[in-house]
Amino acid sequence: MRPIKLVMSAFGSFGDLVKIDFRNLKNENIFMISGPTGAGKTTIFDAISFALYGEGSGENRKDAQSFRSDYAKEETKTFVNFEFEINHKLYKIIRYPKQKTNDSKYELYIENEQPLIKDKEIKLKIEEILGISKEQFKQIVMIPQGEFKRFLISDTKEKQEIFRKLFGTQLYLKIQEDFKEMNKQTKEEYKVNENNIKTLIKALNFSEQIDDIEIAIKNTEEFLQTLSNELIQRRGCKEELENELNILHKNKAITEKYNILILQLEDINQELEKLKTKSIKMHQLKNKIKILAVVKENLFTHNYIQNQLKEYKSKNEEKIQHENEKINLEKNIKINQELFQKYSMDIKNHDELKLKKKELENLIPKIAETEQLNKELEQLKQKLNDKNIDKLEIDKKIAKNKSQTIELKEIIEEFNSIEIKKIELENTKIQKSNSRDQLANLYKICNGYQKQLNEHEKLSKDYILKNIEYEKKKLEYETAEKLYYDEQAGILALTLQEGLPCIVCGSTIHPNPNIIKSDIKVPTKVELSVIKKEFENLQKENQDIKNKLIELNTSQKTTLEVILSSLDCIKEQDYNSQTLPKIIEIGQNLKLELIYIDKELLIITDKLLDKNTKIAKLEILEKNFSDLEIEKENIAQDLKNLEIEQAKIQKLQEERDILSNSKNNMFLSQLQEQVQIIDSRILNEQKLYEESNVNLINLKEKLVKRDTIIEEYNNQLTSLEVKINIENNNLLEKLKENQLSEDDFIKLLPEISNIEDLQSQLQEYDAHLTALNIKKQQFEEQIDNRVYIDLNIFEEKIQKATDKKNYLEKQINIIIRNENSKRTILAQIEQEHEKHIILRRQYELIKDVGDVANGQNAFYISYEAYVLGEYFDDIINAANIRLKQMSSNRFLLTRQLEKTKGRKQKGLDIAVFDKYTNSIRDAKTLSGGESFKASLSLALGLSDIIQAKSGGIRLDTMFIDEGFGTLDYDALGMAVETLIGLQTDGRLIGIISHVEELKEKIPIKLEVRPSNHGSTVRWNDLI
Repeated sequence: MRPIKLVMSAFGSFGDLVKIDFRNLKNENIFMISGPTGAGKTTIFDAISFALYGEGSGENRKDAQSFRSDYAKEETKTFVNFEFEINHKLYKIIRYPKQKTNDSKYELYIENEQPLIKDKEIKLKIEEILGISKEQFKQIVMIPQGEFKRFLISDTKEKQEIFRKLFGTQLYLKIQEDFKEMNKQTKEEYKVNENNIKTLIKALNFSEQIDDIEIAIKNTEEFLQTLSNELIQRRGCKEELENELNILHKNKAITEKYNILILQLEDINQELEKLKTKSIKMHQLKNKIKILAVVKENLFTHNYIQNQLKEYKSKNEEKIQHENEKINLEKNIKINQELFQKYSMDIKNHDELKLKKKELENLIPKIAETEQLNKELEQLKQKLNDKNIDKLEIDKKIAKNKSQTIELKEIIEEFNSIEIKKIELENTKIQKSNSRDQLANLYKICNGYQKQLNEHEKLSKDYILKNIEYEKKKLEYETAEKLYYDEQAGILALTLQEGLPCIVCGSTIHPNPNIIKSDIKVPTKVELSVIKKEFENLQKENQDIKNKLIELNTSQKTTLEVILSSLDCIKEQDYNSQTLPKIIEIGQNLKLELIYIDKELLIITDKLLDKNTKIAKLEILEKNFSDLEIEKENIAQDLKNLEIEQAKIQKLQEERDILSNSKNNMFLSQLQEQVQIIDSRILNEQKLYEESNVNLINLKEKLVKRDTIIEEYNNQLTSLEVKINIENNNLLEKLKENQLSEDDFIKLLPEISNIEDLQSQLQEYDAHLTALNIKKQQFEEQIDNRVYIDLNIFEEKIQKATDKKNYLEKQINIIIRNENSKRTILAQIEQEHEKHIILRRQYELIKDVGDVANGQNAFYISYEAYVLGEYFDDIINAANIRLKQMSSNRFLLTRQLEKTKGRKQKGLDIAVFDKYTNSIRDAKTLSGGESFKASLSLALGLSDIIQAKSGGIRLDTMFIDEGFGTLDYDALGMAVETLIGLQTDGRLIGIISHVEELKEKIPIKLEVRPSNHGSTVRWNDLI
């Protein structure tokens, strides 16, 4: 990184806009920032650090909120704009810290790329661009006051913290921690295994306590052999009993077979005796079948006669019906003749009715008005009566409404206590549900954490194996590379001649040229390339596993922090093997509680459902009550109005003249009704006269037709009577021939349909008799004079043998279960014993390796410190190049490896070799000036190694804040000379100092001048 321009506004000591253009330096690469104390020199470093990383340069200058200048005007905004270049690519970053007028703002512009505006993205991008973190930046680019000597005299633990971030050796620390964890886990497994073995030996139930596993196994095997011998003996006894049972079952089956045959023969003999008693009945059955055959032959004739008789009867009934209808017609004709005469007389009286009608019509107008008054009066009376009834109904409704309202209000009051209980239950349910959700989330996280632990354990083992393979390949490659380059140096040494310059270093003196060793096999370039490729592949695989482990470890820690922060819900403080079961148990209990609450709420909700109905009903009742009161008032008003109207009509009626005769006393409606009756009578009588005339003519015509029909029926009946007599005589003669009377024939007619059944009975009897005789003969041959034997004799013997067999089977099963149980436990003991041996070896091996890796060795050097020692040696070698120059070849830094008192970690402590005294002493014994030179050399060496080990990162700038005041004039000159020497590779050096001698040695200055309006800056002595 090389700075181009720095712009500060209202920042620190600078109240206004300040610009520093580093391009003004042109070819000058070292400058000094000068000015009085408090002018704001260190503020320039703070602005660069804040622009890049969002923090100040020193430990006490990190807070970005404090950078707002006290000299700034209220409208002037605080910001930093920093432009720099890396590998010929331009970058510009602008940062606004949070202030009263606006929030934080961040912008990063990269040449030919999209700008970034998020703080997190910018910080990650800056680290990617520079290749170093903010901590590394303060160690090797911008070194604030007090950082030099602190790093020099820090102990191994502090340097580990610094180097771990610089060289990324977290993996080696992770290996140490993994070995600790593996040691702990293996020890726990070993203890669990020992307890399992003790539990299994106890489960064998020996009569005396046995602790030795070998004795337990031997005793168990002897006991199993005894059980096996006993099992063989009991199985033999069982086999003998099974043979005895088979013989008994066979004899029983044979006896049972003959017993069944004997019983079946007895059944056959009994059935034959029954059949013999039916022989007379069967003879009678044969005679009956013959008689029924005769009846069946004459059935057609009988049916023909019956059909003719039915037809005769039907026609005779029809004839009688027609005769009855003729009689009715004659009666109707007589009645209609009498009516016709009556209606003729009524027609003659119509003139008298018309006169009466005219008199009535003249009377109607006279009484119409009185009638109307009477009618209106009656209507009013009816209305008054109706209204009084309505009043009574309304009073009843109001009373009922009041009673229902009081009752409903009491019921609604009872609902309030139920609602309070519902609210309490709902709140409890919410709390329980939240707790259950929290538990479910915690269970999910714990389950994931357990999977992470398992994955981490497997990956750690893979990493250890892969790392061992990697270290072997690394050693192989480094050895091969050294051999190869030594040979190349030896080949080059063959061409060296005294007095002639070396083509590599240019020296003309060759005191110790390299010699090719013929007794060592040197790899070719191709072989070296192959080994290098294998080494790089293993290195990449190793790094991939390491990255996964780092990522997994970070995830584990984060997950564990989340778990620990959530364990309050199960009243635990630490995560252990019982955490998941306890979460499940508590979750199940909460589930049951929620189910109970839901049931209670359902019951309460069902009860409360009726509340709204009751409230609605109460509202309706209250509204109805109001409506009823209004209706009651309206009815009262209507009654009052009706009574007034009634009084008026009665008064008018009294004022009318009362008609003297009876006709005038008739009501108008009655008169009108009589007029209508007269009209209706005239019309009706005229109509009846005409209808009776037509009916009389029709009836006479029907009477003539009926006489003709009756004559025809008489002729048909005579013909049928002749046919029936002939057929009946023929049937009687045939019956007489078969000695069968007519009565017997009639009686047997219903049995004709049974002929086939009777014949089947007879055939079945004959067949059954024949079959029984055949069966009897067969059974007699099979039984061969054997007698019936009681089967209980066999049952008793079988039961005794079965009981013995069952007892043996139970004994055998007990022995087998005992044997299986002992064999299972024995197998588990042997398995645990094998595991015990393996775990003991693993535990001893991991403990030894883990102790060495974690510094529990003779030198108290951990694995990470050992690896970092390699880097530290490189840093010290690079630092000594500068320290030699600045100390006139007096001091050399060295790593202190000697064993010292105490068990504190060693390996990264610095000692100083003093050539004047030819002794090594602690770096803390150096004076102020000596410490500064050693610290500066160490910082420069660290800068060189960081660039060399960080993938070719080039740090073209270095800022140093104070420290030169401790040097004398000569030492100061040597220090400046060393720094000026850094310009040869293009590095820019900025120094803050008050030392006047330093001002003389560094002519280019950036002067910071304070004022009551804030500080200003300007370049001085620039050409």
